[in-house]
Parts: sequence; structure tokens; C-alpha cells
Amino acid sequence: MRNEIYRSLVPFYTYNPGKDDSYTLYIDSRTNTIFKADAKNISSAKVTFLIILGYPIIELFPVTIIPLDNIIQFISVCVIVMSLSVFLGYYISPRMLENYRRVTLSSEEWKRCLETFNQFYFRQFILPSLLLLITIVCFVFLYIFPSSWWFFGGIISGIMAGAGLTSFSKTKYLLYKNKLDINWNNGGEEDEDITYW
Repeated sequence: MRNEIYRSLVPFYTYNPGKDDSYTLYIDSRTNTIFKADAKNISSAKVTFLIILGYPIIELFPVTIIPLDNIIQFISVCVIVMSLSVFLGYYISPRMLENYRRVTLSSEEWKRCLETFNQFYFRQFILPSLLLLITIVCFVFLYIFPSSWWFFGGIISGIMAGAGLTSFSKTKYLLYKNKLDINWNNGGEEDEDITYW
């Protein structure tokens, strides 16, 4: 799927998270069309490789290059690194999913998904907000107790926070307030790629 399309997709419902049959439903913020995507499986070999590669990088990172003796420069570096980390998380988050396709839902299925979404709407703000707070705390501790582990902890939590930025979407808010006119994908020549449930 083209980058401009999946960049506009806003998740609102995840079925069976963490399981093999997990999928996520999205609303295209430009067309209010419903999409479905599956979570990518990340092999344990890739995770192991990243850990083996990441550990020496963190250990050998020269923390002395961070301007700890000048508070203005230190804050500037931290703001830049946090911003880049959050942007990176926001950028790669849709690439953790696969098999994007438009779908149509029955009214019963839509009602069930919407009820679940409404129950968890405010809770969806907690994790990215907490991760942003952890990012800031890591950089505060970096200043107090200089260590490359605090630096990379801030980067990793910033990336994870960026992946959850869609929780603050206007599209999600309008859906929660029931003020979004949903395109039900009812068929037609332009809708031949739709998966019907």
C-alpha cells in the first residue's frame, strides 16, 4: 500500500491482541473508509540478533560526547533526540502490520467494535503518555547519573511513544463522539478490492 494511504490510517479496534489471529481495524482519516490489517510476526531470531547487536553498542557508546556541562546545550540535545525518537516510532508503526485491505462490516459487528472502542478510548492515552514521561525521566537521570543506558532507554521509550501517537487523533475523537460519517464500503466498481465479512 502506498505510504500516503497507510499514513492516514487510524487504528480503532484490535481483535485478540498478541494472538496468532490478531488483527486491527482502521479508519482512513481522509475517506472514513474501514481497513483491516494483520500484525507482523517478528521471529525470535531477529529479536535475539537485535539484542546481541544492541548490547555492545550501548556499552561502547561514549556518553562524554553529550554536553552535560552546559544545561542549555544538554536540553537542546535531549529535545532533538526525543523528537527524532518519537517521529521514528510514528514512522515505523504502520510497518509493523501487513495485509492492509478494505473491509465492510455488518451493523452488528460495527456496533460491537464501536462499543469496545468506546470502553477503551480514554485508556488508550495512558500508555503513550506514560512512555513520553519515561522518556523525559530517562534524560533527567542521564543528566544526574551519566550513563549510555539512560540515553538509549530514553530513545527506545520515545520510539515506543511515537508508535502510539495515533491515540491522539482527531478522527478517533470524532468516532468516540459519534460524529464521523463512516463510508461503509458497500460495493461498486471502485470497491472491487474489498473483503466482505
